[in-house]
Formats: sequence, structure tokens, C-alpha cells
Amino acid sequence: MDDDVRKNITDRLREGVPGTEESDAVADVAQLRGRGSDLEQLHASDSLARLVHLTRLSKTDVVNRALQVYCFIEEQKLQGGELLVRKHDELQQVHII
Repeated sequence: MDDDVRKNITDRLREGVPGTEESDAVADVAQLRGRGSDLEQLHASDSLARLVHLTRLSKTDVVNRALQVYCFIEEQKLQGGELLVRKHDELQQVHII
């Protein structure tokens, strides 16, 4: 991934730069999806910063909630459950690797 693109995304996600729409950062990430493994280079710290920005929760609260959700998902998978997302009346199965 181009270092300038990654830095731009990371800066906007971490700081919530005034005048920068959240959709701009989302669009940048969507653009990277077309570039294969580049999206994988967005580290957990980038996701944490994004969630702090979106939820206005502390990093500790975000991590605690993330662990609770992850535990719930794993428990459901062990019991034969699936993770499904409904978007515009369409169901998609989600696989977490």
C-alpha cells in the first residue's frame, strides 16, 4: 500500500480532522479493497482509532466491547450458529478468520 494513502487514512481516522467527512475515509478503505492484500495492512490500531471516533467511547471501552462481541460470536459458532448481516433485505454470511 502506498505509505501516503495509509498515513492519510490513519490520520483522518485517529484525529477526526474537521472538514473531513467520515465517508471520505470509508471511501478510501473501499478503494483499497480492490487492491487485494493492501487492506490487510490496516492494523488493529487503525480499527481501534476508527471505532473510538465513530462511537466516542474510550479505547478501553471499545476493546472491552470488541472482546465481548468476539466471545459471543465464537460461542455461537461452537453451537452451530452463523453470523449473518442483513443489508437492503439481502442476507450475507460473514466469515471471521
